[in-house]
Amino acid sequence: MDLVVTSTDIGKYGHLWISYMKENHPDRYRHHIRLDQLLIKAKKVNEEAYEMLDRIVEKYLVKHKPKDAHSTMEMWKIREQAKQLAEEVIYGEIVYKYH
Repeated sequence: MDLVVTSTDIGKYGHLWISYMKENHPDRYRHHIRLDQLLIKAKKVNEEAYEMLDRIVEKYLVKHKPKDAHSTMEMWKIREQAKQLAEEVIYGEIVYKYH
């Protein structure tokens, strides 16, 4: 069974990785295209990024409890801080990386 991946399957981080590869590593980018692996690699990057995002956010939430557990706004702010922190790590360790 052949794996068919479309550009809609690669997600946010997959698209960012493709842009990064195209701009910073054009030879490797073309290599992935020639081997018909670009979208498959991008999908893997996206999946790995979201797994890392979930792990980092979960750890952040354990360490940073809201003062008012019933405050939706406070929880939202804490989650946004966790997501921003996680995305910094994801960009450096997964997206903006030579694959």
